[in-house]
Amino acid sequence: MSSLHDPWANNVTRHKGHLLSPESLKDALDGVTSVISCVGGFGSNSYMYKINGTANINAIRAASEQGVKRFVYVSTADFGVVNYLLRGYYKGKRAAATELLTKFPYGGLILRPGFIYRTRSVWIYNWSESIII
Repeated sequence: MSSLHDPWANNVTRHKGHLLSPESLKDALDGVTSVISCVGGFGSNSYMYKINGTANINAIRAASEQGVKRFVYVSTADFGVVNYLLRGYYKGKRAAATELLTKFPYGGLILRPGFIYRTRSVWIYNWSESIII
């Protein structure tokens, strides 16, 4: 497993921005060529939509407006009945994916892993409201 203490981590530039405050992202995205968003979260349906949808949509729009060339979005695979149980989660992920394809038709990449599980490692601050570029 990779670690933030591995040599590759020294080549990553970290910028801070609040995904639910799109104006805060402009300075963080200045001069950036690529963004990877793996922002996601669980909770009530409205909270899941806000974190999985609205927060990522804000990041996608801000990146597009700032001239970022590539955007990688970690979404999720669809799983039938689970989609119903976690409506806000999947609706948010789908809305963000749709926005990505609109704003980055040639420079967007959507990864749809079946399931991601790992102990939480916070890089800057609360993952659900942060962006790492």
